[in-house]
Amino acid sequence: MKYNSLEYQLTPSQKKTWATIKRGFEEMKLIEAGKKKTTSAKDFLAELKRENYL
Repeated sequence: MKYNSLEYQLTPSQKKTWATIKRGFEEMKLIEAGKKKTTSAKDFLAELKRENYL
């Protein structure tokens, strides 16, 4: 991770959450560019469950 004063101050849990959010934005850019396909809502919910968000 690049040194960023705000990111540097995050707790380990917050860093994990921020990394997930950033990954989501990167995936959206790929989808918008046509370089990645989307998944169904069913698959999305299954992924959330696997990652212990549900």
